Amino acid sequence: MRSLVLIPGLLCDHSLWNSQIVGLSGSAEILIADITEQRTVSEMAAAVVAKAPEHFSLAGFSLGRPGGA
Repeated sequence: MRSLVLIPGLLCDHSLWNSQIVGLSGSAEILIADITEQRTVSEMAAAVVAKAPEHFSLAGFSLGRPGGA
């Protein structure tokens, strides 16, 4: 089965993805990333990858703009 990692936006939690979990759970293993313990986007990314399976798809939003500071 495929794996899908969902990352809630800043100031959101896993409940944001409830509808997607219900709709997609038959097609993929759904994992919700916890990005509440890290201080930087780089630390968040490392934490997500450390807990994710070897191959996965990713969906998320509201974490800044590419190349931004």
